[in-house]
Amino acid sequence: MPFICEELWQRLPRRPNDVTPSVCVSKWPYTNNERAWTNDAVDAEMELVRNVVKTTRSLRADYNLTRTKADLYIKCSDDVTAEVLTRHRLTIKTLSYSSQVLIHDKPPQGCAVAIVNNKCDVNLMLKGIVNFEKEIEKMETNIKRQEKKLADLKKAVNKSEYKQKVPKEVQVADEEKMKQLGEELVKMAATKQDFASML
Repeated sequence: MPFICEELWQRLPRRPNDVTPSVCVSKWPYTNNERAWTNDAVDAEMELVRNVVKTTRSLRADYNLTRTKADLYIKCSDDVTAEVLTRHRLTIKTLSYSSQVLIHDKPPQGCAVAIVNNKCDVNLMLKGIVNFEKEIEKMETNIKRQEKKLADLKKAVNKSEYKQKVPKEVQVADEEKMKQLGEELVKMAATKQDFASML
């Protein structure tokens, strides 16, 4: 919309000594203090909200809930994360297409779980919406896949030359990955058990 941009630009107040005839040839705005336009705390909050929404939408896709709204329960391990997500609950509800968003220490039975990070996970209520027999089969397949990943990683870490040849930062990342895989397996097993109790 070049004509609208030009019209608006011509009506804006100008800086002193600015005689630029058109927006097309004007200089791009700049600032000497870029830090004045950034806020690391807000960026971190919005990154958390984005990850919660992304994980929830991915979980919805896994269960083919394209047009069905479900209750979303977010479990947080610390009060700071819970407070941030409580403030952005409406945004999460809208972007994740949830019927309601509740911050809970212990979500009710009948939920599918997905890990957002080490401080929170999302639980989507599936009871009354999903066929649990099929979901148990799917969960068993996912558990086997995760167990294989964990076993392969442990095998690689336990090789005699691993400590000498692999960089220290990769070793730390592998340790963290093994820990995360273990936590995911525990949660998957609990979810499978929840599904079984629904039959």
